[in-house]
Amino acid sequence: MRTVYRKNCADTDAADRDFFHCGEVAVVEDGCGRYLQAAETPLARFGYRFRLTPKRPHLLRVRYPDNRRRFMMIGDGTSYDASCAVVTGHRWEISNSMQQLEQLFWPRFGDFSLCFMTWGQDEAAAVESFEVFELEERELAPLEPVGEGGRDLGVQYEDPCGTQASEGAQNFAEWMEHVFTYLRHTGQNTLVYPLCWYHGPWFPNDREAAQVFSITVADDRRQYIAWSDAPADWPAELLARCDREKIGFMGEFTLLRLDSLMRKMNIDQRAIEAGAPTFNNMLCNNMVQSGTMDWTVVYHSANYPEMLKSDDPFNTAAPRRMAFGEKSRIDGCPVGPMFNVLHPEVQRAVLEFFRETCRRYRRFRSFRGISVTMWAPTILWFGSLKSGYDDYTAGLFERETGIAVPVEPLDPERFRKRSEFLLGEHRETWIRWRCEKIAAFLLKIRDAMIAERPDLTLSLTMWNEPFVPAVCDVNTPGCQFGSRESCDRLYRNGGIDLALLAGERNIEVMFQTDGGNRDRTPSNRTKETEYFHMFRDFDYLDDSVWEKMAELDNCGVYIFNAWHEAWGRHLWFPAEEGDRNCARYNQVYGGKADGMFRINSSYEPDGFWWDSQLRIAPAFPPGRQYMEHFAHALASGDALKITAGGLFLDKVHRTEFREFARGYRRLPGRKFETVGGSTDPVAVRQLTVNGETFVYCVNREPYEAAVRLAFDREPEGVCLTDDKPFHGGEIRLGAYELAAFKLAENKVTAFRCEIAPETIEMLRQRLERALALPALPPETAKTLRQLFREGRYSRLRHCLGSYAVAKASEK
Repeated sequence: MRTVYRKNCADTDAADRDFFHCGEVAVVEDGCGRYLQAAETPLARFGYRFRLTPKRPHLLRVRYPDNRRRFMMIGDGTSYDASCAVVTGHRWEISNSMQQLEQLFWPRFGDFSLCFMTWGQDEAAAVESFEVFELEERELAPLEPVGEGGRDLGVQYEDPCGTQASEGAQNFAEWMEHVFTYLRHTGQNTLVYPLCWYHGPWFPNDREAAQVFSITVADDRRQYIAWSDAPADWPAELLARCDREKIGFMGEFTLLRLDSLMRKMNIDQRAIEAGAPTFNNMLCNNMVQSGTMDWTVVYHSANYPEMLKSDDPFNTAAPRRMAFGEKSRIDGCPVGPMFNVLHPEVQRAVLEFFRETCRRYRRFRSFRGISVTMWAPTILWFGSLKSGYDDYTAGLFERETGIAVPVEPLDPERFRKRSEFLLGEHRETWIRWRCEKIAAFLLKIRDAMIAERPDLTLSLTMWNEPFVPAVCDVNTPGCQFGSRESCDRLYRNGGIDLALLAGERNIEVMFQTDGGNRDRTPSNRTKETEYFHMFRDFDYLDDSVWEKMAELDNCGVYIFNAWHEAWGRHLWFPAEEGDRNCARYNQVYGGKADGMFRINSSYEPDGFWWDSQLRIAPAFPPGRQYMEHFAHALASGDALKITAGGLFLDKVHRTEFREFARGYRRLPGRKFETVGGSTDPVAVRQLTVNGETFVYCVNREPYEAAVRLAFDREPEGVCLTDDKPFHGGEIRLGAYELAAFKLAENKVTAFRCEIAPETIEMLRQRLERALALPALPPETAKTLRQLFREGRYSRLRHCLGSYAVAKASEK
């Protein structure tokens, strides 16, 4: 690689025209080193301007101090190409040293800028130095063959609208090229990508109206949205590429609306109360679910004309009219599914849509099936106990259970009264019946899919990041771990009992964990402890999820790199007459766009060289800390599939992905047997297949662990990561490290794990500090002592960083 730019930030000349800053910047020199630090206020930043070769792969290397709590966003200021963020402190031990971040990126701008921005209050951005290297294509060569053991490692997207604003791409072909280069280079073999988004399919089909759009960032930094109501068959092109590259593909459905249902829905409250039929959900407060009541309502092409005229385009409250008359921001109406999953007309439309999708793409070997994002408004369940009290569902429940619901058929308040009765003395029966009905429908969908091709899989992603805030009173003491219901219980309330899917073929369940540190999003608005523990505590301490994983034959983990965004004053507006970019970039997902318009976010002027800006990125902790998600998925759940992603590729952890892929992908895609009685802090599992025993050891902690395996006979085998001979001996596992082996005619009978005395002493000191807190709840103190005594150091570490201890520290 060739160095193209290098900067020692502490030596910056503030008067240099290729440097800018917003807020005061200061050179700091301390035990960590010498570095440039931005102001402590949110969105304060500094940045540099220099030349790069557009479209060529580059490597950014940033050195920054890990000496206090920080939240620093990094990017080019306009596109997603180089976007990422760093968080230090909070849940992660301070190293008091310089840490290094490396990110692969393809710049679209020759006149490039790199910005370092403070995101959280009193969490100042700080940089010692950075370097930019231009890479040769050979430096992104595919990972050497890792073999096919059966486990899947890959990239999963939530948001498909950034294809022409990320990875240096300005059209679909460029985006595909860079995505597949990255997948090959990192040894990943799976891509999960949206085929159906907020308003239905993004591909041409014979069942439902389709539309598609993408943000496009031009060479001159102007931002556009290109859209079409007649999309090209881009999934066929993508799947053909997956076939050639031997990448498995799952089509993702964010199934909130279907055109056929939207056109026929009845949301006339008075008519429904008078007895008019509806397949919309009726709520426990007697209201009709007249919209999803979330941000997704605006993204339909029928809404664009009004949005382009508005000074507040995302204000969806009345009198703004949404497509098909959908309502938004209605007092008392919660976020939830518009359509009743048990209604025959809804089921018919859903089944035909799944069937049509599988029929269209079954010819591609790489097509593995459909993954559904289980959000609160997803129409494959009720989402919560607030929904499902309509006439059809109540009548079906009475007929099938023999329980009479004592409410008059035309009582205008009958929906509320039904909920009060059913959630009273018949609560558990009502929940169980709904779960059984929905499980039966999910199996119908599975059957429709395998009728098109027997190996297709229906996958459910239990997606907590948008789901939990929609159904819980978030950011309150009652929503913290130990107070609110477990995730598994919330799923059952919504209508999905995962135990009913155990043992079912061609069904996969993915559990979502938070890889983008969404808990940190509020740090630029508040310091209240309740805002910072919503997800991570449950990811690592809610055993209900991991126990379900143990019961399911086909399950995995999706690490969602949720992003942090500062939109400023965000507007959509028509392009200027004669704008040449409208001709040059008039395409979307490989087809001709029906239209293009400008978008932009404006902020207080701060000296940045261009007015076209976006500020958005997932946030990652220092060093190898991000790999804890992977280690925990394997140690706690024996995950057969692990995906990560969100809005664009995570190009920060390419080295870690390559290392993990070498061992993980060679493991058989079946559940292993756990060795010993504990998986904390190290899990050891094994499986014998055709006379060969596969063994893996995974360290779920940020410190080194020494493992010694005991065998039934002298071991003889190979290490799966490098094919070197393995004959036993001590295995030293680094932070979140996986070691995997294949043995000939051997089995592991036991193992011993040793942690360095200084590490145990560090944990003991943290424990003593927590126990000394006067406000620490006695039950929490008892749990902490027990975990230390039992040597369950991973759970101890997470409990020490949990809401209960953090809250006690305030008092």
